[in-house]
Amino acid sequence: MSAMEVEVFVDLICPHSYIAVRRLDAALAEFEDRADVEVIWRSFQLDTRRERSFEQILVESVMRNHRMSRAEAMDVAVHVQATLTDAAAREGLAYHPVTADPVNTFDAHRMLHLAAEHGVCDAAVKRIQQAYFAEGMAIGDPETLAMLVAGVGVDLDEARSVALGDDYSSDVLDDRTRRREPRRRRCPLLPLRRAIRGVGRAIGAMAAGGDAALLGAAACAPVTVSSHQSRARRSSIIPSRARTSKRG
Repeated sequence: MSAMEVEVFVDLICPHSYIAVRRLDAALAEFEDRADVEVIWRSFQLDTRRERSFEQILVESVMRNHRMSRAEAMDVAVHVQATLTDAAAREGLAYHPVTADPVNTFDAHRMLHLAAEHGVCDAAVKRIQQAYFAEGMAIGDPETLAMLVAGVGVDLDEARSVALGDDYSSDVLDDRTRRREPRRRRCPLLPLRRAIRGVGRAIGAMAAGGDAALLGAAACAPVTVSSHQSRARRSSIIPSRARTSKRG
């Protein structure tokens, strides 16, 4: 058993998750006891019922939570997407919102559980994210999912069988139940268990874009950290005019 487990709750259509996974990689690469850390990927869905893109979810959320018209919310979404595109580029990632089509990620999360059985879930997460955000691939399509997971080491026939069936559905549902627990309702989320000296807060800070110098300087206690932006930072990506607008 690893000295520390990092549970990472991500949705594969969430650009915040896309960026946080890269930052988590950077944090772990600089941690001298990397071999003592096990990353466990958990399923998180921004929308569990409909096929929607992140932008569609964002627009509807802004309309609901900030009492804006659809036109105003779409203006906010343009600004947010530009901010996320720039943030991704700073991490060396390509993000093309225009090709990130609506999709229900349930089947993609099932494939991650298959990949975990083969010890290649890290690679599968990154490959599926790249396929969706950078290459505009349809990650709700069974054949596409099978090819992507096969590309990181899973047998293609097995991958096709799982993609076309319902294997690992209960695992995805279990993860969704876990994410309803207190402090697990954001995406991406990184609760850290059995923290070892110097890693807990450091990994969280790095995944959120913190200073690498924090590595090795954290307290020796289990902590829960979220790579999501703080409320203050989240509000800063919405133009002040739009934040104060009311639906006419």
